[in-house]
Amino acid sequence: MVKEIDKTAFNKLVKEVAKDLKSADGQATGKVVRSERDLSEASGVPMNQIGKGIYLAEITADPSLKIKADGKTIAKIKDGPKGDGVDGHRWPRIAVRAGISVGAAQKLYQDATGRTAQDAPYGGRGRRMNGNGAAPAPRTRGTKSAKAAPATSRGTSGRRASRSTAKTAPAPKRGNARTRGTRASAKAAANPR
Repeated sequence: MVKEIDKTAFNKLVKEVAKDLKSADGQATGKVVRSERDLSEASGVPMNQIGKGIYLAEITADPSLKIKADGKTIAKIKDGPKGDGVDGHRWPRIAVRAGISVGAAQKLYQDATGRTAQDAPYGGRGRRMNGNGAAPAPRTRGTKSAKAAPATSRGTSGRRASRSTAKTAPAPKRGNARTRGTRASAKAAANPR
């Protein structure tokens, strides 16, 4: 169980969040723009408590962000202004602003829209785990030349292909002389008798 946030740290967090809720010209933006880590370091709130702490600090700094706990209002906040979820909020933030649990917020959303919480328009980060929405493009690694080079039968990346094909025939053995790593073999190869 997570312990409560220290009051002095929470008050610092409210001040930091209040700075973010206003743009440079003094207009209310309604969103926090700094990272959770930055706010955690500035306020002293531990990282394991900063998520919900930011949402609580938002409504403490700007009480106009509180919403009614009814399905129509929650659907409007979740779906965003265009109804596509792009500018909509995530469930934990909605729950804190409404003063209810995440499960209760999702239930009110379902009752108002007829859609389950999983079928809500998605405006969050990352990939949809239930198959709705497009997954982000996979990240690739390597250089362009490595991608363009055909795969070799040995399973290498292709960087050593030119060197390995040059050594196809084994070196001829010369009696008892070692073939690698000795000065004697180098002299023998340079000065044949």
